[in-house]
Amino acid sequence: MHPLYERVDSLNRLLPRSSGTLEICKRAGIEHGMFVGTSYPYIWTMDLCATLAWLPDEHQQCALISVKPLSSEQYTGDIDPIARGPEKLEVERLYALELGIPYFVADRSIYPGPLLGQLEWLSVASVLRPSHPASKALNPFLQKFGPELQALSPNEWKRLLQLDFGLVTEVADTVVQHILWHQFVDVDLSKNVNLDAVPKRGGRGLRNAIRENLRGAK
Repeated sequence: MHPLYERVDSLNRLLPRSSGTLEICKRAGIEHGMFVGTSYPYIWTMDLCATLAWLPDEHQQCALISVKPLSSEQYTGDIDPIARGPEKLEVERLYALELGIPYFVADRSIYPGPLLGQLEWLSVASVLRPSHPASKALNPFLQKFGPELQALSPNEWKRLLQLDFGLVTEVADTVVQHILWHQFVDVDLSKNVNLDAVPKRGGRGLRNAIRENLRGAK
C-alpha cells in the first residue's frame, strides 16, 4: 500500500499501490537480498517518510528521504558498480517514482546554518494543549501586539507577556518559542536568534522554500 494509506479513509481508493521491492529489483536487475543465513527476502525500509501535514487532506502528500552522507565517496564521483549502497538508493528511487512520491537523498548539510538546532530547541513548544496557560494567552497576545512584534526583540515579547498577561517566566518562554516555531512573526531561523535583538526577517520565505522542495524534490 501507499505510505499514506488509511491516513484519510475517503481518499484510500485514489492512492496507487506499489508492485513491491521484489518486482522493482527484478525489473532493475538488482539482487533483492535475503536475511543473512536464510532464504527469507530482506525487508526494505526508508530512512524518512515525511507527511506534508500543512497540505489539506484532499491534497495529501508525503516525501521519501534517504539520509546518507552526501560528501561520502560512496555516493559521489565514480560510483563502485558492485557497491550495495547505491543500488539500494536506486531501488528506493524507483519505488518512489512508481508511487509518484517526491524522493531525494539528503543529510543535514543541505540545511543552512543553525536551522536544525534551533528547530530542535523550539520543537518542545510546537504544539500547545488547549488547557495550557500559553495556549490561552497566545491569540489575545497576537491580537493586541501582533503588528508591533516584528520591531521588538523576543525578550520584549516575553516582557509584554509577563506585564500585560501576568504569565510566569516559563509560560512566557513557551509562548515566545511557539511564535518562533510557527513564524507568527517572520524570523530567520537559519541565523542564530538573539533574543535581545530585533529579529531578522526571512523565516517565512525559508519555510516556503523548504516546503516547495519537499513537494517537488528539486
